[in-house]
Amino acid sequence: MDGNLTPETVRLAYRLFVGRDPESEPMVQHALSYGTIERLRTAFFRSPEFRGICQSELRLAPTPAPPPQQAVAPPPLPAQVPLDAPPLDIEWRTDAATTTALLAHVRDTWTRLGNEQPHWSVLSAEQFRPDRIDANEAAFFASGGNDVAQLVAILRRNGLEPAAFPRMFEFGCGIGRVTAHLARTFRDVTVCDVSASHMAMARDKVYESGVHNVAFKLAASDEFGMAAPFDLWFSRIVLQHNPPPIIAMILRRAFALLAPGGLAVFQVPTYAASYRFRIADYLAGLDAEARIEMHVLPQPVVFQLARQAGCEILEVLADASAGPVAQWNSSIFVLRKNPG
Repeated sequence: MDGNLTPETVRLAYRLFVGRDPESEPMVQHALSYGTIERLRTAFFRSPEFRGICQSELRLAPTPAPPPQQAVAPPPLPAQVPLDAPPLDIEWRTDAATTTALLAHVRDTWTRLGNEQPHWSVLSAEQFRPDRIDANEAAFFASGGNDVAQLVAILRRNGLEPAAFPRMFEFGCGIGRVTAHLARTFRDVTVCDVSASHMAMARDKVYESGVHNVAFKLAASDEFGMAAPFDLWFSRIVLQHNPPPIIAMILRRAFALLAPGGLAVFQVPTYAASYRFRIADYLAGLDAEARIEMHVLPQPVVFQLARQAGCEILEVLADASAGPVAQWNSSIFVLRKNPG
């Protein structure tokens, strides 16, 4: 059997080892990052969910069936960040000069990643490395349809349809993995990205797909590419790559431009075990190497920014985009700007 992973292999592994389908497409993409079947198998063997199933079966197998009135304890749930986890030390407010330095670092990092490994920088699975992308590019861009399907499902769960949001804004379009799918679903789409190299590829890919209702903006300065009001603001697996002060600034700008009655649907990690962000330490540790960073903005800060902008919370959904749920809490927030 080929040792390289494919999405179908990952789904089969989930069914074989834990008896269920993956929670979401991002979890499939995360599993692909193991690179080989052997590494994925080892990860399942070590997972709390798999061990809990094995322990449960070993414990129950030799035991006679209990009488009807006696309840049988279910297998343990997958490990999650504990409810008594300690608070995180995160600085998320900063001054103008520091903001400029943080933005320059993010821009330079992602421009370089866009030049060197554009597909892998968006979905960090081995089959999307430059030396393998020719055989996998179609699957890469097709995966954006899952993001849009989930977005539409969120809208409909709240009694809404895409037609109610003629002005859609995608923050962090990357190389256009999701953009063309959005353009076929919403009337007018504006997208932005901090990386000029990513955006150039996104523009070419979107035009090649035959859609022409997309406007491209570079996420520069303190506007982050957002200059006009919009009805729906969407971002997925993007905010997490920005330092906390920048995440907060992006959200503040997005909430300010969200039209009355408009929706913001976005994902951001809100807790990570042992995560710490002190601005001075972060700036002192920067180097020239382009690395994909993962950052956190605590949930109370998101709520605070939403309240200040007059947004109400419709849903907060558990999400597995950031990494293993035993170490990361990641959430999809669904917020609505108050009318009037």
